[in-house]
Amino acid sequence: MTGQIAKGSEGIKMIAPGGKLYNDKDRAADDTLAAAVRKSFNNCNFVLSESQSEYAKIVNTRYMLDFSRANFNKAIRLNVEDSIRELWVKYELIKLDDIFKVIESGSRPQGGVEHYTSGALSLGGEHIDNTSGYINLSSPKYVPLDFYENAKVGKIRKGDILLCKDGARTGKVAIVRGELGQQPAMINEHVFLLRANNDITQYYMFQILFSEQGQYLLKQYITGAAQGGLNSSNLKQIKLPV
Repeated sequence: MTGQIAKGSEGIKMIAPGGKLYNDKDRAADDTLAAAVRKSFNNCNFVLSESQSEYAKIVNTRYMLDFSRANFNKAIRLNVEDSIRELWVKYELIKLDDIFKVIESGSRPQGGVEHYTSGALSLGGEHIDNTSGYINLSSPKYVPLDFYENAKVGKIRKGDILLCKDGARTGKVAIVRGELGQQPAMINEHVFLLRANNDITQYYMFQILFSEQGQYLLKQYITGAAQGGLNSSNLKQIKLPV
């Protein structure tokens, strides 16, 4: 484009109201990129909606800067996925579906579990301590033993990886150590259980998913409106270095 810009026409102009960047008719609109930026500055835990994910992504700034150069030029890299992959190119990337023999979610009795005070433990996202990677049983919840015994999926073993699948806790991960003792336990419908063929792979995969890079990668696969989450199809397609 050549020629002079008419006075008064400088800067960014709103071509059509109610756009994806900013809605000048509704400044409180929650589905714009401006809203996402506002939530980021307000330290709100949020994810992009499914429609926003088509044209935007959440990126850690450290992955947009190249610190490997002798002369740091402050250039912003937009192809962030490639910069993440550079950390792992030494090893073969394999889909989670081929790493874990079990990827499943659990359930709870109709009506919830609030009125049960004993039975088998019922673990949800609130029981996953993402700071330590341990299970937090300070506020235990339960399902009846007969419900646990009749459940076909979601029963927890020592060494299982538990991954929160939706809501504000999406991506939180822990590995079951000795917290449960001999008490039977199962996950609810908000958690994935991941189980590999051997303990070495299991613990290694936990360390990858628990790492900063793993947490970043998981969040790239979050879809859905409002707080969104991880569905099993997307989760199984994630590739990790083995």
